[in-house]
Amino acid sequence: YKPPAVSGNYAQQQTHVMEDTMRTHYETEGTAATVLTQMQTQRQQLQGANQNVWEMRQATEKAKKDITSMVRRTRRKKLK
Repeated sequence: YKPPAVSGNYAQQQTHVMEDTMRTHYETEGTAATVLTQMQTQRQQLQGANQNVWEMRQATEKAKKDITSMVRRTRRKKLK
């Protein structure tokens, strides 16, 4: 933060202070908009990653069931 340079009469000083305040306000709004956009992008990435994890868990569970079934069939064949 850089405080405004104040010189001149009281009205001019107040005008400079208000201009500086408005400039800071607009800069802050711009920064906030950028941060919000980044957060929205990150949310989408996290949701995508969450979906990938869910799909991987389902695939792993199916593979586990398939392997268990194959082991059972192999054991039955050996017993016969």
